[in-house]
Amino acid sequence: MSLLIVAAKDTNEALELLSTKPKKAIKTHFVEEFEGIDNFLYDFKDEFLHYEIYYRFDPYRETYLEASSVCKIKIFSGSILQWITENGAKENTLISRYGITLNKIKNFAIGLNNVCDVAIKNKYGLVGIGD
Repeated sequence: MSLLIVAAKDTNEALELLSTKPKKAIKTHFVEEFEGIDNFLYDFKDEFLHYEIYYRFDPYRETYLEASSVCKIKIFSGSILQWITENGAKENTLISRYGITLNKIKNFAIGLNNVCDVAIKNKYGLVGIGD
C-alpha cells in the first residue's frame, strides 16, 4: 500500500505532475507515505494536531483536500516533528512494532511540510493518490 500526497490544483494536475520526467524537478510537489507510517500515525493520532483532517487521505483511492485544509496539514506535520523531539527514547519500540525509525518519520514530516509550503505558495490543495 502506498499513498502519494501531491500539491496540485486538482487530481488531473497531480497525475500529470507525477508522470512528468525528470521526477527530481517536481520532487518538492509530493511526498510518499511509506509502509508502516500509516499504522504509527493512527496509533498515536491523539498526539498529533489535526490528524482527523490528514486521515481523510485514503490509501486506496484518490482524495482531494481543498486549499483551506493545507494549513492544518502543515500544523499536523509540525506536530509529528514535535512528537519526535519529545519521544526519542521510543525509537526501538517503533522499529520493532512498525519497522520504522524516527529518521524516516522525520523525513516524511519534513517532506509533508514542504509539500504544504508549495501548495500554500501556489494556492493549491493536496491530492492523495493511493494504490
